[in-house]
Amino acid sequence: MIISAIIAEYNPFHNGHLLHIQETIKNTKCDYLIVVLSGSITQRGTPSIISKWDRAKAAVLAGADLVIELPAPFSLASAQNFSFAAVSLLESLKIVDFLSFGSESGDIDELAKVATVSDSFEVYEQTFENLKSGISYSVAKQISIAAAKNCDENILTSSNNILAVEYLIALNRLGSKITPYTYKRDTVNHNDLTPNGDFASATAIRKMIFESKPFEKYLPSYSFEMIQNANIASLDFIDFGIMPLLRSYSISSFKDVPEISEGLDHRILKNLYLSTSFSSFLEAASTRRYTKSRIRRAIFYSILKVKNTDMKITPSYARILAASKKGPALINLIKKASDIPIITKPKSATELLSKEQLNTFEIESRATDFCGLCKKTPVPGGENLTKSPFIEK
Repeated sequence: MIISAIIAEYNPFHNGHLLHIQETIKNTKCDYLIVVLSGSITQRGTPSIISKWDRAKAAVLAGADLVIELPAPFSLASAQNFSFAAVSLLESLKIVDFLSFGSESGDIDELAKVATVSDSFEVYEQTFENLKSGISYSVAKQISIAAAKNCDENILTSSNNILAVEYLIALNRLGSKITPYTYKRDTVNHNDLTPNGDFASATAIRKMIFESKPFEKYLPSYSFEMIQNANIASLDFIDFGIMPLLRSYSISSFKDVPEISEGLDHRILKNLYLSTSFSSFLEAASTRRYTKSRIRRAIFYSILKVKNTDMKITPSYARILAASKKGPALINLIKKASDIPIITKPKSATELLSKEQLNTFEIESRATDFCGLCKKTPVPGGENLTKSPFIEK
Protein backbone atom coordinates (compact mmCIF):
# COMPACT_ATOMS: atom_id res chain seq x y z
CA MET A 1 0.00 0.00 0.00
CA ILE A 2 1.31 3.45 -0.97
CA ILE A 3 0.18 6.69 0.62
CA SER A 4 1.19 10.05 -0.86
CA ALA A 5 0.70 13.58 0.39
CA ILE A 6 0.50 17.16 -0.88
CA ILE A 7 0.81 20.44 1.05
CA ALA A 8 -1.37 23.21 -0.39
CA GLU A 9 -3.45 26.37 -0.02
CA TYR A 10 -5.78 25.92 -3.04
CA ASN A 11 -6.71 29.60 -2.95
CA PRO A 12 -8.66 28.88 -5.12
CA PHE A 13 -8.43 25.32 -6.47
CA HIS A 14 -7.54 25.58 -10.18
CA ASN A 15 -6.50 23.42 -13.16
CA GLY A 16 -2.85 23.44 -12.10
CA HIS A 17 -3.81 21.96 -8.73
CA LEU A 18 -5.90 19.30 -10.48
CA LEU A 19 -2.91 18.44 -12.68
CA HIS A 20 -0.68 18.14 -9.59
CA ILE A 21 -3.08 15.69 -7.96
CA GLN A 22 -3.33 13.65 -11.16
CA GLU A 23 0.46 13.60 -11.64
CA THR A 24 0.98 12.58 -8.01
CA ILE A 25 -1.47 9.67 -8.19
CA LYS A 26 -0.03 8.54 -11.52
CA ASN A 27 3.68 8.80 -10.75
CA THR A 28 3.74 7.68 -7.11
CA LYS A 29 1.16 4.95 -7.86
CA CYS A 30 -0.48 5.72 -4.54
CA ASP A 31 -3.53 3.98 -3.12
CA TYR A 32 -4.44 6.99 -0.97
CA LEU A 33 -3.71 10.70 -1.22
CA ILE A 34 -3.62 13.07 1.77
CA VAL A 35 -3.67 16.86 1.46
CA VAL A 36 -2.50 19.14 4.25
CA LEU A 37 -4.45 22.33 3.56
CA SER A 38 -3.96 25.82 4.97
CA GLY A 39 -6.80 26.87 7.26
CA SER A 40 -8.69 30.13 7.03
CA ILE A 41 -5.72 32.47 6.65
CA THR A 42 -2.93 32.15 4.10
CA GLN A 43 0.83 32.50 4.06
CA ARG A 44 0.52 35.98 2.50
CA GLY A 45 -1.37 37.19 5.55
CA THR A 46 -4.74 37.30 3.80
CA PRO A 47 -8.02 35.43 4.28
CA SER A 48 -8.61 32.56 1.87
CA ILE A 49 -11.02 33.65 -0.86
CA ILE A 50 -13.48 30.86 0.02
CA SER A 51 -13.75 28.71 3.13
CA LYS A 52 -11.30 25.97 4.00
CA TRP A 53 -14.19 23.47 3.87
CA ASP A 54 -15.03 24.37 0.27
CA ARG A 55 -11.36 24.23 -0.75
CA ALA A 56 -11.05 20.84 0.97
CA LYS A 57 -14.16 19.59 -0.82
CA ALA A 58 -12.66 20.64 -4.15
CA ALA A 59 -9.52 18.64 -3.35
CA VAL A 60 -11.59 15.51 -2.63
CA LEU A 61 -13.61 15.95 -5.84
CA ALA A 62 -10.26 16.16 -7.67
CA GLY A 63 -9.01 12.85 -6.24
CA ALA A 64 -7.71 13.43 -2.69
CA ASP A 65 -8.87 10.96 -0.02
CA LEU A 66 -8.30 12.98 3.12
CA VAL A 67 -7.80 16.71 3.72
CA ILE A 68 -6.23 17.75 7.03
CA GLU A 69 -6.01 21.33 8.25
CA LEU A 70 -2.78 23.24 8.77
CA PRO A 71 -3.89 25.65 11.54
CA ALA A 72 -3.43 29.42 11.49
CA PRO A 73 -0.15 29.81 13.43
CA PHE A 74 1.53 27.74 10.72
CA SER A 75 -0.56 28.48 7.62
CA LEU A 76 0.27 32.15 8.22
CA ALA A 77 4.01 31.51 8.63
CA SER A 78 6.94 32.31 6.37
CA ALA A 79 8.10 29.59 3.95
CA GLN A 80 10.53 28.03 6.42
CA ASN A 81 8.07 27.68 9.31
CA PHE A 82 5.11 26.87 7.05
CA SER A 83 7.01 24.00 5.44
CA PHE A 84 8.44 22.57 8.64
CA ALA A 85 5.06 22.60 10.36
CA ALA A 86 3.25 20.94 7.44
CA VAL A 87 5.93 18.26 6.97
CA SER A 88 5.95 17.62 10.74
CA LEU A 89 2.21 17.07 10.64
CA LEU A 90 2.58 14.54 7.83
CA GLU A 91 5.43 12.83 9.67
CA SER A 92 3.29 12.50 12.81
CA LEU A 93 0.71 10.47 10.85
CA LYS A 94 3.35 7.72 10.46
CA ILE A 95 1.82 6.35 7.26
CA VAL A 96 3.00 8.69 4.47
CA ASP A 97 5.34 7.28 1.81
CA PHE A 98 5.68 10.22 -0.62
CA LEU A 99 5.52 14.00 -0.34
CA SER A 100 4.67 15.47 -3.73
CA PHE A 101 5.26 19.10 -4.69
CA GLY A 102 5.54 21.11 -7.87
CA SER A 103 8.68 23.09 -8.64
CA GLU A 104 9.97 25.26 -11.44
CA SER A 105 13.14 23.15 -11.40
CA GLY A 106 11.60 19.68 -11.64
CA ASP A 107 15.03 18.25 -10.65
CA ILE A 108 14.83 16.60 -7.23
CA ASP A 109 18.60 16.01 -7.07
CA GLU A 110 19.43 19.66 -7.68
CA LEU A 111 16.77 20.77 -5.20
CA ALA A 112 18.20 18.38 -2.61
CA LYS A 113 21.69 19.81 -3.20
CA VAL A 114 20.43 23.35 -2.64
CA ALA A 115 18.58 22.18 0.50
CA THR A 116 21.76 20.70 1.96
CA VAL A 117 23.80 23.85 1.29
CA SER A 118 20.96 26.12 2.40
CA ASP A 119 20.66 24.37 5.76
CA SER A 120 24.36 24.65 6.60
CA PHE A 121 25.63 26.77 9.49
CA GLU A 122 27.83 28.81 7.14
CA VAL A 123 24.88 29.85 4.97
CA TYR A 124 22.73 30.78 7.96
CA GLU A 125 25.56 32.82 9.46
CA GLN A 126 26.22 34.65 6.19
CA THR A 127 22.49 35.21 5.59
CA PHE A 128 22.07 37.11 8.85
CA GLU A 129 25.17 39.13 8.00
CA ASN A 130 23.68 39.98 4.59
CA LEU A 131 20.44 41.14 6.23
CA LYS A 132 22.31 44.13 7.65
CA SER A 133 22.32 45.68 4.17
CA GLY A 134 18.51 46.05 4.30
CA ILE A 135 17.51 43.30 1.86
CA SER A 136 14.83 40.66 2.44
CA TYR A 137 15.58 37.31 4.04
CA SER A 138 15.03 35.36 0.82
CA VAL A 139 17.44 37.58 -1.14
CA ALA A 140 20.00 37.48 1.68
CA LYS A 141 19.85 33.69 1.68
CA GLN A 142 20.20 33.48 -2.09
CA ILE A 143 23.37 35.61 -1.96
CA SER A 144 24.77 33.36 0.79
CA ILE A 145 24.14 30.22 -1.26
CA ALA A 146 25.76 31.82 -4.31
CA ALA A 147 28.87 32.44 -2.23
CA ALA A 148 28.97 28.75 -1.25
CA LYS A 149 29.36 27.86 -4.95
CA ASN A 150 28.22 24.28 -4.48
CA CYS A 151 24.87 24.50 -6.25
CA ASP A 152 22.65 26.62 -8.47
CA GLU A 153 21.55 29.57 -6.32
CA ASN A 154 19.14 30.69 -9.06
CA ILE A 155 16.79 27.93 -7.93
CA LEU A 156 15.79 30.21 -5.05
CA THR A 157 14.47 32.92 -7.36
CA SER A 158 11.22 30.98 -7.92
CA SER A 159 8.45 30.63 -5.33
CA ASN A 160 7.71 26.93 -5.75
CA ASN A 161 11.42 26.08 -5.75
CA ILE A 162 11.78 27.96 -2.46
CA LEU A 163 8.99 25.90 -0.88
CA ALA A 164 10.40 22.71 -2.38
CA VAL A 165 13.80 23.37 -0.80
CA GLU A 166 12.15 24.10 2.56
CA TYR A 167 10.18 20.83 2.35
CA LEU A 168 13.44 18.97 1.76
CA ILE A 169 15.15 20.74 4.65
CA ALA A 170 12.24 19.78 6.91
CA LEU A 171 12.40 16.13 5.82
CA ASN A 172 16.14 16.08 6.52
CA ARG A 173 15.83 17.71 9.94
CA LEU A 174 13.12 15.29 10.98
CA GLY A 175 15.10 12.30 9.74
CA SER A 176 11.97 11.40 7.82
CA LYS A 177 11.60 8.29 5.69
CA ILE A 178 9.05 10.06 3.48
CA THR A 179 10.32 10.13 -0.11
CA PRO A 180 10.13 13.53 -1.86
CA TYR A 181 8.72 13.65 -5.39
CA THR A 182 8.58 16.73 -7.60
CA TYR A 183 7.14 17.44 -11.00
CA LYS A 184 8.10 20.36 -13.19
CA ARG A 185 5.66 23.28 -13.16
CA ASP A 186 5.90 24.66 -16.68
CA THR A 187 2.44 26.11 -17.24
CA VAL A 188 2.47 29.40 -15.26
CA ASN A 189 4.66 30.75 -12.47
CA HIS A 190 3.41 31.22 -8.90
CA ASN A 191 2.49 34.92 -9.16
CA ASP A 192 2.26 35.18 -12.95
CA LEU A 193 -0.63 37.42 -13.99
CA THR A 194 -0.64 36.16 -17.59
CA PRO A 195 -2.59 32.91 -18.21
CA ASN A 196 -1.19 30.15 -20.40
CA GLY A 197 -3.87 28.19 -22.25
CA ASP A 198 -6.22 26.72 -19.65
CA PHE A 199 -3.83 27.51 -16.81
CA ALA A 200 -3.57 30.62 -14.64
CA SER A 201 -1.94 31.22 -11.28
CA ALA A 202 -4.06 31.56 -8.14
CA THR A 203 -2.88 35.18 -7.94
CA ALA A 204 -4.17 35.88 -11.46
CA ILE A 205 -7.47 34.09 -10.80
CA ARG A 206 -8.11 36.04 -7.60
CA LYS A 207 -7.45 39.25 -9.55
CA MET A 208 -9.95 38.17 -12.22
CA ILE A 209 -12.56 37.38 -9.58
CA PHE A 210 -12.28 40.73 -7.83
CA GLU A 211 -12.24 42.60 -11.14
CA SER A 212 -15.30 40.64 -12.38
CA LYS A 213 -13.41 39.22 -15.36
CA PRO A 214 -14.05 35.74 -16.85
CA PHE A 215 -12.10 32.99 -15.07
CA GLU A 216 -14.18 29.84 -15.60
CA LYS A 217 -11.75 28.12 -18.02
CA TYR A 218 -8.94 28.06 -15.44
CA LEU A 219 -10.83 26.02 -12.82
CA PRO A 220 -12.51 22.61 -12.73
CA SER A 221 -16.29 23.07 -12.94
CA TYR A 222 -16.91 22.16 -9.27
CA SER A 223 -14.39 24.74 -8.07
CA PHE A 224 -15.81 27.41 -10.35
CA GLU A 225 -19.33 26.73 -9.06
CA MET A 226 -18.15 27.01 -5.46
CA ILE A 227 -16.71 30.45 -6.10
CA GLN A 228 -19.76 31.56 -8.07
CA ASN A 229 -21.95 30.65 -5.09
CA ALA A 230 -19.53 31.72 -2.36
CA ASN A 231 -19.53 34.67 -0.02
CA ILE A 232 -15.94 35.52 -0.96
CA ALA A 233 -13.44 37.12 1.40
CA SER A 234 -10.82 39.83 0.96
CA LEU A 235 -8.98 42.34 3.12
CA ASP A 236 -10.26 44.98 0.70
CA PHE A 237 -13.73 44.54 2.22
CA ILE A 238 -12.45 45.80 5.59
CA ASP A 239 -9.77 48.15 4.27
CA PHE A 240 -10.97 51.13 6.32
CA GLY A 241 -12.77 49.19 9.04
CA ILE A 242 -9.63 47.55 10.40
CA MET A 243 -7.84 50.83 11.04
CA PRO A 244 -9.59 51.78 14.33
CA LEU A 245 -8.39 48.50 15.84
CA LEU A 246 -4.83 48.93 14.60
CA ARG A 247 -4.72 52.60 15.68
CA SER A 248 -5.28 51.36 19.26
CA TYR A 249 -2.02 49.41 19.15
CA SER A 250 1.11 50.30 21.12
CA ILE A 251 4.61 48.84 21.26
CA SER A 252 3.41 46.33 23.85
CA SER A 253 0.92 44.97 21.28
CA PHE A 254 3.87 43.54 19.35
CA LYS A 255 5.76 42.08 22.31
CA ASP A 256 6.83 38.49 21.61
CA VAL A 257 4.91 38.48 18.29
CA PRO A 258 6.30 36.40 15.36
CA GLU A 259 7.86 38.34 12.45
CA ILE A 260 8.57 41.34 14.68
CA SER A 261 12.26 42.21 14.95
CA GLU A 262 14.78 45.01 14.50
CA GLY A 263 12.41 47.94 14.74
CA LEU A 264 9.57 46.62 12.60
CA ASP A 265 7.11 47.33 15.45
CA HIS A 266 8.11 51.03 15.44
CA ARG A 267 7.82 51.18 11.65
CA ILE A 268 4.35 49.61 11.74
CA LEU A 269 3.07 51.98 14.43
CA LYS A 270 4.49 55.08 12.75
CA ASN A 271 2.82 54.26 9.44
CA LEU A 272 -0.48 53.25 11.04
CA TYR A 273 -0.86 56.78 12.37
CA LEU A 274 0.15 58.35 9.06
CA SER A 275 -2.21 56.18 6.96
CA THR A 276 -5.98 56.31 6.56
CA SER A 277 -6.54 52.81 5.12
CA PHE A 278 -4.93 49.41 5.49
CA SER A 279 -3.86 49.33 1.84
CA SER A 280 -2.17 52.74 2.07
CA PHE A 281 -0.52 51.64 5.32
CA LEU A 282 0.99 48.58 3.59
CA GLU A 283 2.33 50.74 0.77
CA ALA A 284 3.94 53.15 3.21
CA ALA A 285 5.34 50.57 5.65
CA SER A 286 6.80 48.03 3.19
CA THR A 287 10.44 48.10 2.07
CA ARG A 288 12.83 45.75 0.28
CA ARG A 289 13.45 44.05 3.61
CA TYR A 290 9.97 44.29 5.13
CA THR A 291 7.69 42.98 2.39
CA LYS A 292 3.92 43.47 2.42
CA SER A 293 3.47 39.76 3.14
CA ARG A 294 5.73 39.93 6.18
CA ILE A 295 3.96 43.02 7.52
CA ARG A 296 0.53 41.43 7.01
CA ARG A 297 1.75 38.31 8.83
CA ALA A 298 3.03 40.40 11.74
CA ILE A 299 -0.24 42.34 11.94
CA PHE A 300 -2.39 39.22 11.94
CA TYR A 301 -0.19 37.36 14.39
CA SER A 302 -0.85 40.26 16.74
CA ILE A 303 -4.61 40.29 16.02
CA LEU A 304 -4.82 36.53 16.60
CA LYS A 305 -2.71 36.81 19.77
CA VAL A 306 -0.01 34.44 18.50
CA LYS A 307 3.24 34.50 20.45
CA ASN A 308 6.72 33.29 19.50
CA THR A 309 6.28 30.39 21.92
CA ASP A 310 3.29 29.20 19.87
CA MET A 311 5.62 28.78 16.89
CA LYS A 312 8.13 26.62 18.77
CA ILE A 313 5.78 23.66 18.62
CA THR A 314 4.51 21.80 15.56
CA PRO A 315 0.93 20.74 14.73
CA SER A 316 0.21 17.67 16.82
CA TYR A 317 -3.40 16.87 15.96
CA ALA A 318 -5.25 16.16 12.70
CA ARG A 319 -8.38 18.23 12.05
CA ILE A 320 -10.27 16.57 9.19
CA LEU A 321 -11.77 19.03 6.70
CA ALA A 322 -12.92 16.57 4.03
CA ALA A 323 -12.73 12.90 3.08
CA SER A 324 -13.49 10.74 0.05
CA LYS A 325 -15.41 7.48 0.16
CA LYS A 326 -12.06 5.84 1.01
CA GLY A 327 -11.34 8.47 3.64
CA PRO A 328 -12.73 6.60 6.69
CA ALA A 329 -10.46 3.62 5.92
CA LEU A 330 -7.49 5.99 5.75
CA ILE A 331 -8.46 7.55 9.09
CA ASN A 332 -8.46 4.06 10.62
CA LEU A 333 -4.96 3.47 9.25
CA ILE A 334 -3.78 6.68 10.90
CA LYS A 335 -5.40 5.73 14.20
CA LYS A 336 -3.56 2.40 14.18
CA ALA A 337 -0.18 3.88 13.27
CA SER A 338 -0.18 7.21 15.08
CA ASP A 339 -1.06 8.46 18.55
CA ILE A 340 -2.06 12.02 17.57
CA PRO A 341 -5.67 13.12 18.20
CA ILE A 342 -7.94 13.10 15.16
CA ILE A 343 -10.71 15.72 15.13
CA THR A 344 -13.74 14.94 12.98
CA LYS A 345 -16.32 16.65 15.17
CA PRO A 346 -15.01 20.10 16.21
CA LYS A 347 -16.82 20.04 19.55
CA SER A 348 -14.69 17.04 20.55
CA ALA A 349 -11.56 19.21 20.50
CA THR A 350 -11.92 20.18 24.15
CA GLU A 351 -12.04 16.50 25.12
CA LEU A 352 -9.29 15.17 22.86
CA LEU A 353 -6.68 17.95 22.80
CA SER A 354 -4.05 18.85 25.36
CA LYS A 355 -3.82 22.43 26.65
CA GLU A 356 -1.09 23.21 24.10
CA GLN A 357 -3.01 21.63 21.23
CA LEU A 358 -6.22 23.38 22.24
CA ASN A 359 -4.40 26.72 22.15
CA THR A 360 -3.49 26.08 18.49
CA PHE A 361 -7.09 25.06 17.75
CA GLU A 362 -8.39 28.26 19.37
CA ILE A 363 -6.01 30.42 17.33
CA GLU A 364 -7.43 28.85 14.18
CA SER A 365 -10.92 29.56 15.51
CA ARG A 366 -10.01 33.23 15.94
CA ALA A 367 -8.58 33.27 12.42
CA THR A 368 -11.78 31.77 11.02
CA ASP A 369 -13.88 34.33 12.90
CA PHE A 370 -11.70 37.19 11.66
CA CYS A 371 -11.90 35.96 8.06
CA GLY A 372 -15.68 35.80 8.47
CA LEU A 373 -15.62 39.57 8.94
CA CYS A 374 -13.58 39.88 5.72
CA LYS A 375 -16.35 38.35 3.61
CA LYS A 376 -18.37 40.42 1.17
CA THR A 377 -21.28 39.87 3.52
CA PRO A 378 -19.76 39.51 7.02
CA VAL A 379 -20.84 36.44 8.98
CA PRO A 380 -21.12 35.73 12.73
CA GLY A 381 -18.31 33.92 14.52
CA GLY A 382 -18.20 30.35 15.79
CA GLU A 383 -18.09 28.46 12.48
CA ASN A 384 -14.85 26.67 13.38
CA LEU A 385 -16.60 25.11 16.38
CA THR A 386 -19.67 23.89 14.51
CA LYS A 387 -18.77 23.04 10.90
CA SER A 388 -18.44 19.33 10.10
CA PRO A 389 -16.12 17.94 7.43
CA PHE A 390 -17.32 17.21 3.90
CA ILE A 391 -17.64 13.43 3.43
CA GLU A 392 -18.06 12.16 -0.13
CA LYS A 393 -21.19 10.06 -0.55
